[in-house]
Amino acid sequence: MFLLFIIVCILALLLVLLVKNIKWFSRGAAGERTVSEKLHNLGEHYVVIEDLLIPSAHGDTQIDHVVVSPFGIFVIETKCWSGWITGGENSSQWTQTIYKEKYEKPNPIFQNKVHVEAVKSALKQYGEVLTVPIVVVVDCERLKVNAPNHTVIMLYSLKEEILKYHKIIYTDEQCESMALSLRELSSDDKERREEHIQKVRAYQVVTQAKVKNGICPRCGGELVLRNGRYGRFYGCTNYPICKFISKI
Repeated sequence: MFLLFIIVCILALLLVLLVKNIKWFSRGAAGERTVSEKLHNLGEHYVVIEDLLIPSAHGDTQIDHVVVSPFGIFVIETKCWSGWITGGENSSQWTQTIYKEKYEKPNPIFQNKVHVEAVKSALKQYGEVLTVPIVVVVDCERLKVNAPNHTVIMLYSLKEEILKYHKIIYTDEQCESMALSLRELSSDDKERREEHIQKVRAYQVVTQAKVKNGICPRCGGELVLRNGRYGRFYGCTNYPICKFISKI
């Protein structure tokens, strides 16, 4: 009977974890669908490509949305986070606050920088392409992120932000050609996509472990306690060459 009780408890725990994962993935997918709907309403001059898996300098990278237009190439990372979201451009983690409970989230700007470099590399035959990196946070009640060199917005601002760019750089033919190049490079292999997901999770674990041990995950320097405008934080001793910071 005792063994049966243990088995039942383990199965119940696995079921809870499965439900949580399904809920998380469904929220993320719903957020990406909402962004997709906004992007597909931009107009005929905008070519929307979604769920790209293309090579980068660090292995394969998955990109939520790329919009190729005569006005530039928009590389968009979507996060479906509720509550209040705060952070900085160089912070290793952002903070999600829900009913006074705080949760750490990996800084999506770092993720999107990899995406931008991958897109530039994929389109290098077209010269130095104009890319516009955007992080869209869906479902949050308040967004306070200090990021002067990267656009971080809520969903309602997405269309307006993209339409700010109106100087024609590429012809419609060039846009179609660049979009085709990205689609042809993207992989639909399920094993390759699963391998990418596992690598991302492993990287996050390693990064958190290094920060916990006072090691900068970006350059290997030492992390020291500093006082800043928004409170105390850990910064890299190799600043200003390395601008990595982590909240306490």
